[in-house]
Parts: sequence; structure tokens; C-alpha cells
Amino acid sequence: MKDEKYSALDEWVRMAGEGDQTAREMLLMSFKPLIYKQAAKYRHHHDSLEDAVQYGGVILLEATADYRAGSSQPFPAFLSARLRYRFADAGRRAARSGRMETRPLLPEDEAIPDPGPTPEECLLDKASDRSARLRAMVDALPPERAEVLRLHYYGGKSLKAIAGIQGVAPATVKTRLHRGLQALRRQRDALE
Repeated sequence: MKDEKYSALDEWVRMAGEGDQTAREMLLMSFKPLIYKQAAKYRHHHDSLEDAVQYGGVILLEATADYRAGSSQPFPAFLSARLRYRFADAGRRAARSGRMETRPLLPEDEAIPDPGPTPEECLLDKASDRSARLRAMVDALPPERAEVLRLHYYGGKSLKAIAGIQGVAPATVKTRLHRGLQALRRQRDALE
């Protein structure tokens, strides 16, 4: 289900699809960095980056008419996919007709504003940070407890199998697992 933060955006898209000029201008200004980024990424028959951006604006306006607010895909993802498809398609058509540009669309001295990390990248970074912290906390445990946690949770081994690997009773493995988890909780609580 889409996040509630897209409800205002969905309203702009609906209004733009119905012909509201103010909503169209707001969307064009809001998505101009995305359009620039996608236009610079694909080579096609347009003579300049500005022409490609204008084509991207047309794609955005067409997308407002086709987008359905009740769908599970947020409008930015819908627009991004459509831009990628249309720019790539224009590039394929230009290559077939021999009009393919051999120079990059964006000169080196002209910078495209970076819209920053995508929400997916932010989530992956956060998950990566959590994984690294958890690994460090497990590494700080006594070696026998750390090994039990790694074998059980990362390796998917049963307590009986771990007991066989370590050469101890299953009850000992269960105790090490329990105490290791307690120690991790204490470390987590100390960080918060």
C-alpha cells in the first residue's frame, strides 16, 4: 500500500490530468530534476538536452492522464518507468534510422542537480548499518556464544546439530543461545 505522503501528489496529478494549469506547472517544476537525469542517461535523436527535457515534460503530462491514483505504484515510480521506456525507445528508433547521436547529451561543464538518494537506497543503507552493528555486537560476545548465534541464525542449524559441532550437550547450546541473546539485548538497550 502506498504511503500517505503521496496523497497530496496524487491530488496534483489528478488535477493536472483534468487540465489544471497550476497543477501541471507544479508537477513540471517538481519533477524537472528526474526528467533531466533520465534525459541525460539515454541517447536519442534530440539535438540538445533541452529538447530532451521538453520531451520529458510532454511525457509527464501524458502520464498524468494515464495514472490511476488507486494503484499500488506511486506516481514518481510510474513516471520514472515511463521516462526510461520512452527515452530508450526514442534511442532505439534513432539508432535504426541512423540519427543516433555520437556525443553525450550533457556537456561535462553542465551539471545536473542530484536529487539525492532514492527511498530504496535509504532503506538499503539503513539495513546495511543495522547489519553491521549487529555483526559487531555478535563479535563482542564470548566466542562460544557468538558461534552458537551464527550457526543457529545465520547458518540455520538446529540446536542438536550445533551441539554435535561444538561437542557439547544440546542443553548447553540452548543456554549459550539464550545468554547470547540476552547479552545482545543489553547491548542494544545500552545504545538507545
